[in-house]
Amino acid sequence: LSSSNLVYDWSITRGGVELPESQQSTSLQANVFLLEPFMLNTNILYEVTVAVTYTVSAKVSTRSIQVYVAPSDVVAVILGGSEITLQYLGSYVIDASKSYDEDIENTFGVAAGLSYSWSCAQSSPVLSSTCPLTQSIAANGETMTVTASSVSSNVVANVVVNIASGTRSSTAEISVTTVAAATPSVDILSSASEFSKFNVLNK
Repeated sequence: LSSSNLVYDWSITRGGVELPESQQSTSLQANVFLLEPFMLNTNILYEVTVAVTYTVSAKVSTRSIQVYVAPSDVVAVILGGSEITLQYLGSYVIDASKSYDEDIENTFGVAAGLSYSWSCAQSSPVLSSTCPLTQSIAANGETMTVTASSVSSNVVANVVVNIASGTRSSTAEISVTTVAAATPSVDILSSASEFSKFNVLNK
């Protein structure tokens, strides 16, 4: 039995209806059916069928398999690292807009159907559920601006963003340490020599 005498016909159905994806295999081998990523929807049961015809005798053999596309993860991302330092009254925008759903290609944040929730608590020098930072969350939830509103230095707050899509969720965290504002320095400059003498009438 030569493979050159075999003709393969693939199909994908959902609920008994054949889908256009049946004609979109990217495999260079006729006996392999291959789709590009993101072609099928998640939480859907598909049936993949191959009908093989032996051209010498015109006999046809058919096999089917059911394929369930399970959802992938959602991934929370905070841009710029996991630790920052803020001086008194300094502000910083914590940006989680690049969080994504692994099932959606090249789309991020709210545009990918993600919802956001934020929390903040003090972790040092003592644990406290009260956040030592002033917080302002953007209307779409993707970013939160924090301001070091306490004059105390070396206070550490942990800010957590939770992203969700349906029953899937993911968190990312950033540590914010407050430090005292820099002490200003003052110099007095004079064009006169350190040991210049002045006439009393010129003072």
